[in-house]
Parts: sequence; structure tokens; C-alpha cells
Amino acid sequence: LRTVPPETIRARITTIPQEPILLPGTIRQNLYPREDEPEIKTHDNVITKPDRKANGRMSEDDSASSAGSSNDELKKMPKIKQKAEITKADLTNVLKKLELWDYISNRGGIDAMADTMKLSEGQRQLLAVGRGMIHHMRTRSKVVLMDEVTSQLDYETEKRIQVAIKETFKNCTLIVVAHREQTLHDADRIITVD
Repeated sequence: LRTVPPETIRARITTIPQEPILLPGTIRQNLYPREDEPEIKTHDNVITKPDRKANGRMSEDDSASSAGSSNDELKKMPKIKQKAEITKADLTNVLKKLELWDYISNRGGIDAMADTMKLSEGQRQLLAVGRGMIHHMRTRSKVVLMDEVTSQLDYETEKRIQVAIKETFKNCTLIVVAHREQTLHDADRIITVD
């Protein structure tokens, strides 16, 4: 992993934390926080961010060189196709899947400020799941890490949300941390930690 640029790793993994983070800004910015970040295309369609030496961070080439590797190793990695464009309809559909659209649309829609919505902890958790879904749609990630993403939801809501999660991440490897057994009912392997 030392030879792989951090941007490449981030593009291939979707992470949804247990503690929902409400970002400053609109609902749209909470679902799609990197919408305006510029991208460049390198290594046969691998999408990375521009050189960040000016910010004190190593560029992709510097980090590969410092690890003693060459760009040839990067070229051997499976390639990411061009990132998908995310539309307002995509954002709205994700909110509908997560049963948040009615609540949000009645309070100004996706361009309303998130901090004025008075979202419950469960709704914030669903917004974090939505952010993960948008990240996956954008990057076509194949690995999803989920930590107690439905812990703030009642059983019936969780069942419906699990359907949306299963549909969205159907071609992904899911690594799920959960205390509720029903959250793991579709799992291929379960590891119990005491």
C-alpha cells in the first residue's frame, strides 16, 4: 500500500462511519462534499487529485518515488473508469431510497442549509449513508466499510434501509461492524469479537 497514492486508495474504498458528521453547508454539500474539487486523469484513466506540494503534501509521483517504486507498479493496478457525474436527480433518488426526501424537500430541498434542518441522529446517520452511496456512484468503489450505520434506526426502518444498501452496493465487498444480528443476515461470513 505504500506505493499506492492515497487518492487512489480513497477512490476504491467507501467508508460510512457510525458517528454521522454533519458538514457545514447545504444538504447537497453534505451528500457530495467534493463536488467542486478539480480532478486530473493519469495512468490510463486512474483519477487523482492535482499535485499538493504547495500544501505540504507529497504528489503522487513523489509518494511513489519515496516508497522506492515506479509508475510501472501503478500501471499494473486495476484501473478506475472515468468518474461518473452526479446530478441533482441522483442526489434526490438517494434521499428517496433512504426515506429522507419528504422531510428535506419540505424544508427547502437539497440546497437548504443542513444545520437548519434539525435532523435527528437517525436522519444524520442516513445522510452519512447517502454520502457513502454518492461516493460509490461517483467512484465505482468496490470495497465498502460500514460501522454501525443503522444503529440509530428502529427495526422496521433499518430493514427498509438495508434493502437500499444491498441494492446500491450489490457488486461490492462489504465489511460491516454491527451489534444487531438482523443487520448481518445477508453476510457471507461473520466474525464475532467478544
